Amino acid sequence: MLNRAVCLEAPADEFSAWPGGRVTAWLAWTAPALYFLFEFLVRVLPSVIEPQLQSEVHATGAQFGFNMGLYYLAYAPMQLVVGVLLDRFGGRGPLTTSSIALAGGCVLFALATSIGWMGAGRFLMGFGSAFAYVGAIYVATSWFPRKRLALIAGLTAALGMLGAVAGQIVVGLLLETTPWRTAMWACAGTALALAVCMWMLIPDRPAYITRRICDCREAAGGTLRGALGSVLGRGVNWLLALITGLMFLPIGVFASLWGDRFLESGLGMAHQSATQADSMIYVGLGVSAPLMGWWTDRTGRRMGTMRIGTALMLISMLLQFYVVTPETAGWSWVLLFLMGFGGGSLILGFPLAIERNPAHARGLSMAFLNCGQMGLVFFGQWVTGLLFDLVAGSGDDVVYTLSDARKAFLMLPVAVALALGLQFLIPTGHQGSDSVAKGVIAH
Repeated sequence: MLNRAVCLEAPADEFSAWPGGRVTAWLAWTAPALYFLFEFLVRVLPSVIEPQLQSEVHATGAQFGFNMGLYYLAYAPMQLVVGVLLDRFGGRGPLTTSSIALAGGCVLFALATSIGWMGAGRFLMGFGSAFAYVGAIYVATSWFPRKRLALIAGLTAALGMLGAVAGQIVVGLLLETTPWRTAMWACAGTALALAVCMWMLIPDRPAYITRRICDCREAAGGTLRGALGSVLGRGVNWLLALITGLMFLPIGVFASLWGDRFLESGLGMAHQSATQADSMIYVGLGVSAPLMGWWTDRTGRRMGTMRIGTALMLISMLLQFYVVTPETAGWSWVLLFLMGFGGGSLILGFPLAIERNPAHARGLSMAFLNCGQMGLVFFGQWVTGLLFDLVAGSGDDVVYTLSDARKAFLMLPVAVALALGLQFLIPTGHQGSDSVAKGVIAH
């Protein structure tokens, strides 16, 4: 068990040094990164069996969207608590406990016989999953060189996208022969196994980082209010939270819930083809996130890269929603990949937040960004369901047409266009090495 205190003194060059060695760093990061992969699989499962679930519990589009969106309603506000707990206790205890909570949510979902109990299970899943992405990056900030943080953020996101693809394709094929309740019980067991792995593999935080956090916390008043004030008082944090939230909205609304139905009913794809095409968003994001992290770690050009990615996301989305027809549905594979590839640039918000906040508020600043993302997705899934009911009628057996989907999805390209505009309010520059040199990370 790697739970010993190590690294009493900070390395001379924190930008390039591995505080506990490469093996310790990769082991410490791998366990929570795999947890993020798994929670993303659980997150997208309802999209694979959405028609079956909606019919089984006789739910309208609005009811289904609201109750499945409860995952994000739990996830979003929990982010502020997640950030505080990570900054206060490190990664091992909070991440282990959260995985146990996720297992409980899977059990509740497996036992559910109504849309309300399904929603309760999704809420508990979101509560546990809230720690995964930020927790993995937070652990990495303790054990990896500063110059690797954007790459690690991208690799973590890529693993999450692998989990999404597994949920869309692999689990989708499995569910053709296995009852969905059996699959949820298997998910519960996997979450418990991951809890054990994280407890065993995540080491205690380096002693010099703990001292630094305590010093910064005391300088800020030594209270939660001081940490919150440090994060909420920086306008750049609000901008980054809104920008990344607007960029994540199409992924959380389309790819994670309504995409399969759109491709199947609106564009006439077979169910299996629709599931595979929808997963191309996650493939694109999984490819681009580590590439953009690596590139911006080398160049420091985070904002410029994010702007290009957002523009690519917007163009491909407009073509997919408003140009592609059933006769040209094959282009969906390419356009959805490009949509995800451009969307991968949203992960650059996390290293930007790390670089522009003090040591005692790193976890809280990243969690604040995640809060904005998941909060917007909850409302997006619910509002999209309401719009489908409005334009196509309510019921559990309604067939959504291409025209219906184009109207219901209108807010998604609008959100990405707004994100692109807001990015020009954040100055460009070589934020990576400059931030360290100016002492923004380590006060």
